[in-house]
Amino acid sequence: MTYMGIVMPKPKPITTMFIVGSILCGTSQTMLQLITFRALQGIGAGAIMGLSFITIGDLFSPAERGKYVGLLSGVFGLSAVIGPTLGGYITDNLSWNWVFYINIPFGILIMLLFIFFFPQLRPGIRKHRVDYAGIITLILSVVPFMLALTWAGV
Repeated sequence: MTYMGIVMPKPKPITTMFIVGSILCGTSQTMLQLITFRALQGIGAGAIMGLSFITIGDLFSPAERGKYVGLLSGVFGLSAVIGPTLGGYITDNLSWNWVFYINIPFGILIMLLFIFFFPQLRPGIRKHRVDYAGIITLILSVVPFMLALTWAGV
């Protein structure tokens, strides 16, 4: 198992967070509710993207990983093109709520795949530690740089 696979949460709770966030977004009645629930859904979606690459590291040998990372990146790129177009079509012809409801069947399908077909990965014998100093250093160096670029209008 990879280093991050031991540190990061597993796919089932994260996918559940994304599905619940989608349901709550679709049923929200106020803008505050929508923003709050969209944050929950976004955390789940972001973690799903990261876990996708972690899972590739867990399941495939280093020689095979490049092929699968390329395929996954292609799917992410294609969805970035198709998603907004499909979202606009759904919003125009149904309702804004359906932009969130459309995620639910896919999320349930993914959960079923996890339950029935995903191998139960076990942590390795080696113990890993989280590099907290590295995390803090990264945050303290990247955040000011990104803020400077944003404030400069770049």
